[in-house]
Amino acid sequence: MPKDSTDTQAAIISAAEKLMSQNGIQNVSLKEIVRVANQKNATAIQYHFQNKFGLLNAIVKKHSRDIDLQRHALLDLLESNESTYLRDYVSALVRPLANKLEDENGGREFLIIISEAINTYNSTYIKRIAQNSDDSVNRWRNLVEPFLDKTSVVRLHTRFSAIRFTYTELARRAATTKASQDNKLFVSHLIDLVEVILTTPISKETKKLL
Repeated sequence: MPKDSTDTQAAIISAAEKLMSQNGIQNVSLKEIVRVANQKNATAIQYHFQNKFGLLNAIVKKHSRDIDLQRHALLDLLESNESTYLRDYVSALVRPLANKLEDENGGREFLIIISEAINTYNSTYIKRIAQNSDDSVNRWRNLVEPFLDKTSVVRLHTRFSAIRFTYTELARRAATTKASQDNKLFVSHLIDLVEVILTTPISKETKKLL
C-alpha cells in the first residue's frame, strides 16, 4: 500500500478515535472526521473505509491485534500449566484490554468507543467484528465454560455479561482518569468483580422465572 494512503488512513482513524470517544459514535459526522483529519477530499472516508461502520471496524482492528496476541499468550500459558483457577482466566480476559489504558496511540479512546459499540450493537456487533480479527474472546469463552453453571452459560449468557461489564468499567476508567494514573489496584479489583459475575449463584427467584 502506498505510504500516502497509509498516512491518510492513520490520520482519519486518529481523528475518528478522538471525536467518537468525546461525542459518541452516532453523534459524529463523516464530514467532521474528514475536517479534523485535515483531509481535502470530502469522500476520503468512503474511499478508504466505505462508511462509518467500516471506519469503526478499522479502529477495532488497529487495537485488537495486540490485545488478541496478549490474550492468546496468556491462555497458552494457562493451558500449558493446566491452570484450575478461574481468576487466572478472568485475568487473561481483563489485562490485555486494561493495558490500553496506557496506550498513548488511541488506547483510551478505543476503550470508550468499543464499550459504546458493544452496549449499542450487542452480540451482533461482536460477531461481525470477530470475522475480521483473530478472536481470542471466543477461545476465552470456551475455556471458562467448564467453571460455570450450565444454566448460566446456556440460558443467562453470563459470560457475555462479564465481557460487557469489563468493557464498561474500562471505558469509565479511561474517561475519568489521567493517562499517568496507576491502574494496578483498579485492574485487580476489576478482575475480582468479573469473577464474581461469572460465579454468582442463581437465585431461587431466577430459577423459577427460567
